[in-house]
Parts: sequence; structure tokens; C-alpha cells
Amino acid sequence: MARTSSGRCTSACCSVPETPLTTRSRQQRCRLALVLGLALLFVLALLPAPDLPRLLSWQDKLEHAFAYAGLALLGALAWPQHLGRLAIILLIHGALIELAQSLTTYRLGDPWDWLADALGVSVLLLVQRRQSPTGNIQANLDASLSRGNE
Repeated sequence: MARTSSGRCTSACCSVPETPLTTRSRQQRCRLALVLGLALLFVLALLPAPDLPRLLSWQDKLEHAFAYAGLALLGALAWPQHLGRLAIILLIHGALIELAQSLTTYRLGDPWDWLADALGVSVLLLVQRRQSPTGNIQANLDASLSRGNE
């Protein structure tokens, strides 16, 4: 990335101003990624569990928390004005996965997994709320992009 002596970025991507069209395009990409992520997570959760080495006894719970924090981030970028609804949808998704797993003979539905999902969603949303009085992750992203263009 090319920079001037003052440290300002001069590459073409930095010189493009953020517009409602680029914001809408980013939101649409995040919406698609969220839907695909939700579907992929549901399918993977219903496959037989792979026999992977565990570094920590609670590694599974960390994986749940990080997966749902990532989904929450995508959702917050896709629908920044609907964080509460997003959180409810993600929590329902996690609960449905645990219910579906309990109906298989090779997976177990675990309420602690759902609690880890909820932790991933809530941590991200709490951090976002703390960073912005309005809780609007899109406004934070737009502000950081405009600071980078200065």
C-alpha cells in the first residue's frame, strides 16, 4: 500500500469515498455470507463429529463462542439497525442445532453448547454497544473508514 510522507494512504481503494451504494453493497455481501454461514454451520453440526485432537477440555465451547461471534459480526454489518433481532435469530439457530443433534444417534445436543453460542453473540454485541452509544456497528465501520481516508 502506497503512503505519502504524512502516512496517508494513496492507493485507489483508499481514495474511493464511502457512499450509500458501497455501504449497501457491503451489507448485501454480509447478508449473503451470514445466510451461507448459518446454513453451513447447521449442516456441519449434523455431520458425525470428527475425531480431532483437543488442546483444552473446553475447546468445543470456545469453538461455539467464536463461531457465533463471527456470525454476529456478519449480521451486525448486514443489519446494523436490528442487533436485538439478530441476537434472537442467532440464539434460536443455536438452539435448533442442539435440538437437531439430540435427534441423531451420533451427536448429542448440549445446553452448554447453546450457552457458549449465546456468549459469543452477547460478547460481540456488548462490545459494540460500548463502542458506540447507538450500538450501530455500521456507523463505527464508516467512521473508521473515513478516518483512514484522511
